[in-house]
Amino acid sequence: MNSLYFNGRITTMDPDLPECEAFCVQNGRVTYAGSEQGARAMLAGMPFRAIDLKGLRVLPGLIDAHAHLSAFSIEWSNLRLKGLTSLDEILGTVREKAETVPEGEWIRGSGYNHLTLRERRHPTRADLDRVAPRHPVMLTRTCGHIAAVNTEALKRAGVSLHESDPEGGRFDRNADGSLNGVLYDQAMSAVQTASVPGKEELKQWMEEGARVWAKAGITAVHDAGGIPGYFKVLAEAFHEGRIPQRIDAMVWNGLGVDQLSEFLSSHISTGFHRGDFYVGAAKIMMDGSSSGPTAATRSPYAIDPSFDGILYRSAEELRYWVKAAVDEGFQVTAHAVGDRAVSIAAEVIGELGHPDRRNRIEHCAMCPPDVRKVLVRNQITPVAQPGFLYEFGDGYVESYGWDRGAHMFPLKSWLDSGLAVAGSSDSPVTDFRPLSGIAAAVTRETVGGQILAESERISIREAIGLYTVNSARLVFAEHEMGRIGPGYRGNFVVLGDDILKLASGPQIRDCPVLMTVINDKPVWQDPSYFAVEL
Repeated sequence: MNSLYFNGRITTMDPDLPECEAFCVQNGRVTYAGSEQGARAMLAGMPFRAIDLKGLRVLPGLIDAHAHLSAFSIEWSNLRLKGLTSLDEILGTVREKAETVPEGEWIRGSGYNHLTLRERRHPTRADLDRVAPRHPVMLTRTCGHIAAVNTEALKRAGVSLHESDPEGGRFDRNADGSLNGVLYDQAMSAVQTASVPGKEELKQWMEEGARVWAKAGITAVHDAGGIPGYFKVLAEAFHEGRIPQRIDAMVWNGLGVDQLSEFLSSHISTGFHRGDFYVGAAKIMMDGSSSGPTAATRSPYAIDPSFDGILYRSAEELRYWVKAAVDEGFQVTAHAVGDRAVSIAAEVIGELGHPDRRNRIEHCAMCPPDVRKVLVRNQITPVAQPGFLYEFGDGYVESYGWDRGAHMFPLKSWLDSGLAVAGSSDSPVTDFRPLSGIAAAVTRETVGGQILAESERISIREAIGLYTVNSARLVFAEHEMGRIGPGYRGNFVVLGDDILKLASGPQIRDCPVLMTVINDKPVWQDPSYFAVEL
């Protein structure tokens, strides 16, 4: 198929041709970008379809460098608790669900934030038993590192009411020492495993989740994994044609899930692929979440001087897994959020990793100057979630104090030091829309209206780069994705407003996506603007 796209304001992300008005695509690849006249000349004598871009802003296809399709799809197809403001609302939602599904079936929900609830606490086992005594219930906090469960869920998982705290996790308890149903990090593992949906059900949910992501302009994803057995199901769903995006799937080790050992024994590592489904980095969990908060910090939390987070493993244990992964040919990454975890991860990956593998650290949220120097020296790329600043920034200041909280995700400092920071959502943790992350990177404004470290703001073009060229580079696809130009895939997004001229966070965040195209095939189009034949 040959296609001509013309009459657009096309941001190419190519420094030699930052903007053009037209481009043509042949067999899924861009063969020309420039003037409409030049594009028509390229296709002269050949049949082609011509698509008028109506003077709209066009960006290269957006790439989310860290998201969880399985977890997002489960949230999207079950109870969505994001935005609820009280325990009564949450419990009412669970009660209604319990009235509509057979006894004994799992009730799953996610997205609540206890810090924004009127009661400022998690739902407890007693709360959930009251509204759903005959269904196992698991509600996951928006960060994905804390869950609230009922008695039936604990029974299904084989967890006793007086279970000891596991390494790398903990249970909240009642006055008599029994579990109150709030689980942190590794303590979630058994219930999480017990609650995994059936394979066909999960694939159906993934198909819908991928469709939702496409409507947000997402054309490729570095899938950060998570639930037991997800990798095989994700691969099957992709090869059945249910997922249109390119997938680079990380291989997980932590939170009770160890896919890495299986891959090490099978001698399959980063870059192995069938079609556009790739094995990504080996991902090793180091600490908790920034917003829980359970991130491992060098000094205690401002909100609790007796607590400095949860560190999942020692430097020696991390060294073991990093060496094993590196020896097998993996790109290596660590989930590291607090400065204590980030520092350990940077030193170990720097010591053992091969710089030419473009090693990374997921989140890397609390990154003081001394740690940044280690990243630069060892060419380790931070994978940031700018949207966290908007959704969780007020809590950061409360939990960690102004200096640490306001300087989370120091984007400008990273870019100025030569680090090609990649952008992501960590969906379903925060808003899955890349434009929401771009807005937060530009403004650093919180839900509460605070500006966090104004000096760390970046320009709109730099922010777009996080989700295009930089994310493509991390998976060795910088000559395939992230730009609109000859040789690149026909992946692009058409926006309803000119994002380069929008000033406020809400304007950028809510800028409509009118069409998403992957390999010259529209996977989403607003029918009031476009009717491109598939």
